[in-house]
Amino acid sequence: MARYECIESNQYDGLRAYQKGMIYELFGTVPAAYFTATTRDVRSNARKSLVDLDNTYYFGKNMVGWEDLRFPATGIDPPGLVSDPGRDNLDGTLLFDKASTEIIMGVAQMPHSWKEGTSVHPHIHWGPTSEGGGDVVWKFDYSVAAINGAFPDFSTESIAAAAGTTDAAHLVDEFTPVSMEGKTFSTMIKWRLSRVGGDSGDDYDADAKLYEVDFHYKIDSVGSGQEYAK
Repeated sequence: MARYECIESNQYDGLRAYQKGMIYELFGTVPAAYFTATTRDVRSNARKSLVDLDNTYYFGKNMVGWEDLRFPATGIDPPGLVSDPGRDNLDGTLLFDKASTEIIMGVAQMPHSWKEGTSVHPHIHWGPTSEGGGDVVWKFDYSVAAINGAFPDFSTESIAAAAGTTDAAHLVDEFTPVSMEGKTFSTMIKWRLSRVGGDSGDDYDADAKLYEVDFHYKIDSVGSGQEYAK
């Protein structure tokens, strides 16, 4: 059972305070007996932050933030499974053709600040290169493995995303969140993104420009107190 020490004290925003050293409960279930008092000034204002005895700095109860794992299109250049997208020679972004399936790939490692076990939300920043309107069919494949685990077969999801009629617009479209139940930090995600230009649902007749692939993920700490455990 982890033990937590209050960094700053006093009742704050619904956190439960204990008289013995003004110690706060992080998740609402850990007995007060597992908390130890701090010698810091108990008159200071709490900011809902705790440190456990391994020096992992956690956010307080009900306080979880969001961060991004980012894959800018200008930095993606692996060989494609079918064919590579083109490269815009003005800004370095990637151009996915209407007439064929073009694909890129990448690998992500979950950071130490990640709230372990919570889902990851993949999405893309992209835009049209004309005012013609129509839908672009994007396909996202992924495979997840923790340390000492094995990568399973890729899971696949496709979405038909509206291009709109504004040339060079900045659009964002999301895929279904990826379940990370039971996974810990340093879990790896292999991913592939493709435009299925030959799909009957893809009726946008120009290149689709990719700006970035992103994974939103929840964070609950600054990092981890131990190198391989939280």
